[in-house]
Amino acid sequence: MRSLKTCLLAFVVLVVVAGCANTAARRTSAGLDLDLVSKDGEGFVVLKVIATQPISLLNPKWQSIRISSDARSDEMMDITPQYNMLVGRFVPTESLYFAKLSAGEYEVSGMGSIGPGPGLLLALIMADNSGGNHKLPRFSVRAGQLANLGTIVYVPEIGSEQPERLFLLDGPSGKRAAYQTLISEAKRSDVPLAEGGGWNRTVTAGAEAEVLAQARRHVMLQGVWQRDAELLAGSHLGMLFRRTGPQSWSHEAIDTLGRVNSVARAADGRLLAGSDYGSYFVKDAGGAWKLHHLPLETGRVVHIDPRPDGSAVVVTAELQETRIWLLPSVDGGEAPRQIAQLKQPPDPMLVTGQEIILAGNIPGISRETVISRIDKKTLAVTSENEKFWLMDWTLLPDGTVAATRMNGLSLLSARWVNGLHEWVLGEDRANVSTWWFDAQNGLAVEAAPGFKMVGNQLRSTRDGGKTWTAQGTSVDTEHFAARIVFADKDEVLLQSRNFVYSTLDMGQTWRRIFPAPQAK
Repeated sequence: MRSLKTCLLAFVVLVVVAGCANTAARRTSAGLDLDLVSKDGEGFVVLKVIATQPISLLNPKWQSIRISSDARSDEMMDITPQYNMLVGRFVPTESLYFAKLSAGEYEVSGMGSIGPGPGLLLALIMADNSGGNHKLPRFSVRAGQLANLGTIVYVPEIGSEQPERLFLLDGPSGKRAAYQTLISEAKRSDVPLAEGGGWNRTVTAGAEAEVLAQARRHVMLQGVWQRDAELLAGSHLGMLFRRTGPQSWSHEAIDTLGRVNSVARAADGRLLAGSDYGSYFVKDAGGAWKLHHLPLETGRVVHIDPRPDGSAVVVTAELQETRIWLLPSVDGGEAPRQIAQLKQPPDPMLVTGQEIILAGNIPGISRETVISRIDKKTLAVTSENEKFWLMDWTLLPDGTVAATRMNGLSLLSARWVNGLHEWVLGEDRANVSTWWFDAQNGLAVEAAPGFKMVGNQLRSTRDGGKTWTAQGTSVDTEHFAARIVFADKDEVLLQSRNFVYSTLDMGQTWRRIFPAPQAK
C-alpha cells in the first residue's frame, strides 16, 4: 500500500488533468441554493468530512475531494463557508460536498487543501471502516437519485507518534449527519430526492457504531468551560468530557456527530450541551439526552446560561455575527425569542453573575473593541467602544476584572472596576493569557514564537502583575500560543487549538492530556 507521501505526486497530476464535478449548490446570502434538476442521466452525491483538528495553518479543512471512474476524473468542492484560521478562536474543520455526477461507479482518489502549511494538496487514500490502510470502497450514482455517502472522520497525524487515520461512517448516523448538514446549510426542511446508490456495500447500525467508537477515541477538545466546581468540555462527534481530578477525565457521548461547543448545568441538575446549526441537547438527572432546535438558526450554540425559572439565555454565532436568544423553557415547550443580533464574533466572552459580556476586536490598524453586555435579568443589551483590543480577561473574586489589552503591538495590563463600568489602564507589560486567583496572585503564559513551534513559559506573580517569575520549563505547541484554561493549587491546564497540556508541579513537567498519547 502506498503511503500518503508517495501519493502526493499522483494527486497533483490529477488536479491538472481532471475536470470538475457539477457542484449542485451555490452559496447566497440566504444560504445554499440547491440545483436539484438532473439531466442526461445525472445523479447527486452528498458527503460530509470531519477533521478532528485543523489540517493546516491557513486551511483548517479539506476543500476538495478527487473522484474517478473508468471514463474520467472529477473534483468535488467544499460548499461550506471558507474560513481564515487567523481570525477568532473557533476553527471549523468540517466540509460538505453536494455535486451532480453522471450515473456510474466511482472511487475516491484523494483529498486536497489548497494553501500554505501542512496539508498542501495532500493525497489521501486511507482506511476503510476498520481504520486499516485500505482504499475506500467504490460508490455508485444513479440517475435522478441521491447517493448519500455519509460521513468521513479524518484524524491528522501527530508527528511520528501517530499516523493519519480515516474512519468511514456510512451507516444511519453518518448518513443522517451528512443529510442534516445539507438541509441546515440550505435553510430548508428537506431535499426532495429519492435516496439511491452509495458505497457498494451494506453496513449495519451496529457495525457503524463500532467504527464511531474507535473514531471518538481520537477526538480533541474544542474548548474548556468551568461551571462553579465543575470543569466541562466538548469536542467533535458529540463528545462531552468532565474533569474528575488532576489529569483525570470521564467522558460520555451524545447522539450526534456534531461538535459540542458549549456545556452548562442548570440549578436543577440538568446538563445542557450546545452544538451546531442551532441545536442543543438537554439531559435530566439519570435520563437520556434530548435534542432541541432554535428555528432557522444556522450558527453554533456557543453559550447556554440557565436561569432559575427554567428558562435560559443562549448565544449563537457564525463567523462575524452573534445572536442572543431567550428560551422560555430549555425543554422547548415555547418558541424561543431573538433578543439581539450583533455584528461581532462572540469571543472572548466573559460571564458574570449578572451579565454575559462579549468583546469584539475590530480588525484594522487602530485598536478598537466593541463590548456588548447582556443583562441576564432584564435581557437588556448595551454596547460600548474602547480604544484597545481585549486579548484576555478574568473575573476576580472581588467582582472586578483583570484583563490584557493590546495597544499597537504592545500587550499591557488593565482592570475593569466600579461595577465593570470604569477601566483602569496600567502600563505594566502583560501576557496574552493570564489566570488570576485574586487581585494579587496569578499565572500567565509567555509565548516565544519560532518558525513552526511556539514555546510557552508559565510565569507567576504575587504583586498584581508588576513582576513575573518563570515557573519550570516551557511546553512547545505548533503555530499558536497556548492559553490557560484552568488552574488551581493542584493542576494547570494549557490549551493550544485542540491540544491540552497539564502540569501538576507548576511547569516542572508537562503531560499532554488531549489527544491522549497512543500506545506504541
